[in-house]
Amino acid sequence: MARIAIATLQNGWDCRWSRPDDNAGPASPIGESVVCDRTGVQRRVSLAECESCVHWELAHNAPETAATAAASLHEPVSTKSASRMAEGLYLATWVAIVATAALLVAGGLAILTTPLAIPVTVMLFLSAAALMGFACAGQLPHP
Repeated sequence: MARIAIATLQNGWDCRWSRPDDNAGPASPIGESVVCDRTGVQRRVSLAECESCVHWELAHNAPETAATAAASLHEPVSTKSASRMAEGLYLATWVAIVATAALLVAGGLAILTTPLAIPVTVMLFLSAAALMGFACAGQLPHP
């Protein structure tokens, strides 16, 4: 993970293997060292050493056990699942666009009971047409 494009922006506090050293004595003030538990054994390292470590990895929001974290290091990223997720997002975007346009048309037809509602209905129809037009001409990136 240290060989990524933002490797120079590594911060010791953002590493998933480190945590603040709460038991730092007077010789090592808090904030100058962290506890690294990447190998399963907790050891105190300096913040500079943590930031230049080749095993540095961005912390995730969800906590993981050491066994799950170690297993996830060796799993390759599947391009098939990433492609499937991008395809699903593309499809969901089009479903949302079509559903919104259909809702505008249905709203226009529902209020069309009096002659005074005709301008509102026309406005809703034109909004639905504009939405579909912008969606088709907007060139959504297709995966």
